Amino acid sequence: MAQTKKSVSEFIQDAFCPMIAVLCSYDAETICRKNNLTFAELIQPFCRLPSEVAYRDPSNNLIILKNLRLEIKDYNSLPPQNTLAKKLLNDAVFNVLTNGSINNEHEIDTEQYQLQIKNTTPWFDSWRDCFLRIAYNGDHEFLKNYLACIMVVSTSHLDPLDAFAKLVQQQIQQQQQIPAKLPKWFMTNIYKYFVLLHDVTEGEESKAISVFGDLKQQYGAGNCHLLQINSKRPGQTNNDINEGPNMPDPWRIYVKQSSLSIQQQSKKDNSLSDSLSNLTELIDQELNLNTSITHPLGSFDTSNNDLSSTTTTTIDEGYDGSSITSTSTIIHGACLTLSDHDRIHVFMNEFVTKGLLLWVETNLKTFNEQITSRRGLTKLFAMPKKFFGGNTSTIKNQPIISSTNLTNDSMEIVLRRTADLAFLFQHYELAYTNYYAAKRDLSRDQAPTFYAGVLEMCCLANFMQDSSASKAYPIQYMDEAIEIYAVVSRLPIFATRCVLMSTEILKSKEAYDQAVQQFLKLSQEDSDLRGALFLEQASHCFLNYRPPFIRKYAFYMVIAGHRYLKAGQRLHALRCYNDVLKIYGKPNWSLALDHINFTLGKQSALLHQTNDAMKSFNALFAPNNNIQNAQQQITFFKEYLTIFNQLTSSNTVLPELPVPLIDNTTIKILLAGHQQPRMGGYVSNCNDFDFDETRDIWSELERTITAYDRRCSGTRTQINLFTNRTHNQQHPIAVANETIRIEFYARNTLQVPLLLSEVQILWKFSLTGWKRKTSISTDTAEEWKEYTNDTLTPQVRIIYIYMD
Repeated sequence: MAQTKKSVSEFIQDAFCPMIAVLCSYDAETICRKNNLTFAELIQPFCRLPSEVAYRDPSNNLIILKNLRLEIKDYNSLPPQNTLAKKLLNDAVFNVLTNGSINNEHEIDTEQYQLQIKNTTPWFDSWRDCFLRIAYNGDHEFLKNYLACIMVVSTSHLDPLDAFAKLVQQQIQQQQQIPAKLPKWFMTNIYKYFVLLHDVTEGEESKAISVFGDLKQQYGAGNCHLLQINSKRPGQTNNDINEGPNMPDPWRIYVKQSSLSIQQQSKKDNSLSDSLSNLTELIDQELNLNTSITHPLGSFDTSNNDLSSTTTTTIDEGYDGSSITSTSTIIHGACLTLSDHDRIHVFMNEFVTKGLLLWVETNLKTFNEQITSRRGLTKLFAMPKKFFGGNTSTIKNQPIISSTNLTNDSMEIVLRRTADLAFLFQHYELAYTNYYAAKRDLSRDQAPTFYAGVLEMCCLANFMQDSSASKAYPIQYMDEAIEIYAVVSRLPIFATRCVLMSTEILKSKEAYDQAVQQFLKLSQEDSDLRGALFLEQASHCFLNYRPPFIRKYAFYMVIAGHRYLKAGQRLHALRCYNDVLKIYGKPNWSLALDHINFTLGKQSALLHQTNDAMKSFNALFAPNNNIQNAQQQITFFKEYLTIFNQLTSSNTVLPELPVPLIDNTTIKILLAGHQQPRMGGYVSNCNDFDFDETRDIWSELERTITAYDRRCSGTRTQINLFTNRTHNQQHPIAVANETIRIEFYARNTLQVPLLLSEVQILWKFSLTGWKRKTSISTDTAEEWKEYTNDTLTPQVRIIYIYMD
């Protein structure tokens, strides 16, 4: 099974990390642009804290945060539009395979198979990370809502305090708009942090300190920070400021992702409803809800309508088809020194420890008090329901019930918000408790999407607890969540997220059979790319069975290759088919092997890999391969001739035809003799010179003559007819300008007739192996020249072919 670099816990932590928005004034962005970066991009490489930090929960227990990472985004950034999102997902899969070869392999040795299987599938990791990055947040959860907003103003502003006040007002007005607009916030009273940005090379330090003092007095010392950057002037070298010659560029991997979304911001409408409708359209287009799948071992279609275009585009092509300037030649952080890097590290550490974590402590206590005060009332009203009964029917396959009956201050929403906040800051025990409590309430309220959400997070919180090793993983919760998301709520994106999280957990617990079942649940007809990736992952799971299920691995890899073809990923399809070619090379798999070779040949030709295409097609016409019916052989041969014509038009060296099959034992070459007219035409008289029946008599006569006359001892027998029974090491001697006749038998191994016309034979003659010396004392270039016929020039030849 494919292995990943991250542990499961690290993967889940990175998938659900606190979201922070950045709201900058124009002057602050201008300062950052000296480094070809926005402020959000500037601090992104420093968002993972290198050391442990801690806060206290409502019970005053110390919660230690390890490897905490924040996700920083610009205030105006929005999820990508449908076309760009689909392109990002396809490029994430395509670019990984084309960027380099994958050499990580491990050996699987069984009684029947000795295989070398790839250990990793980086294209799946790339697609998964891209999917989680661009997936939008639903109304039923708060995990991807912004917890805090960092306000940034530079000291070059005429009135920095007034600029901060306007930024705060802008954020409040946006949050209070009806209908709601993106971005979405975690709660009404989010955390606000104020950063005064100072350009060291241009600004006055005394002014910066004075403004920062006023800022701390107005908003609190723990909520403000003075960040000094740009210690190096544009064009100034590192040697001028005693810095090392090679400065790191940690921004490169972040800038490419954000540049795509920034380009389309001017084209977007900021209304939440419009954005969500576009994202719903993204689901339909990316997942291809109405696509049907034909079985790959069914009828063979030679048309190229759905496979005519190869996914060769790169991420440099923008949403509207315009070209985006490649960031590979842009230098980031040109005005920053190592001291500036350290200042950004300090800024991020103070933002978390002195501001954000204190806000988390306060809100967790507030939420806990609200839950505790309402819990008594809940128990009071639950007693009559216990006696008089209630609706306990399940919600499977029932119509969707609107979730608008849950208000922001309802008990279920408070539980969900508390659990999400605890989960984001690694208090998994508190998160699980609140998720489980919300599960009981939401199941009674018949809110399927909310119910599926808490079921999903119950599983993740259960696994992330320190005691998860001794606890059973509640897989039934995740299965139900996947079914509700996919069938009831019609939200395949969230069902996909469930599968991505749950299968990683199941693989870590070596529950490969259950991981296969979840992968197969979402490998159906709604998304070809996702289906191909999930089928491939399921096939790798079969290799971890004890003993490995080799044939199931091969079967699902073939289906994955078929789905890759439908998604336009031909290179990945060829990789899948090539991986199982050796497995189906065993006896009794002729039909499957023919399907694989036919697909490899056809797709290799479309990718202009003509030699590979010819190799695959030749395997279809092997002499012992006669299991296909006549109609399928016609289909194979027509496609083969198309590829053959492509090859002959571009190459001067012709490949060998697999049909008809030449019987080498029947080849006869006649160097002399006359043609005899028979039945209205000239035919070969090779048989007239075949003296095999009387060869012993002629040999005895030659020995008698040699013994009688010693002068004949230097002579040798002149052979005019060469067959498989003659001494063919003897150099043939032919008379100039006389006809050389060649006769052989050919056998048609197909069930369909073949019409041969304009048959020519290719020959080559060389004097290199001629041992006799000519009368010329010096060797000339003409003497050792190699002669051959030009395949492009018509020449007269006499060939006799006898077809079986």
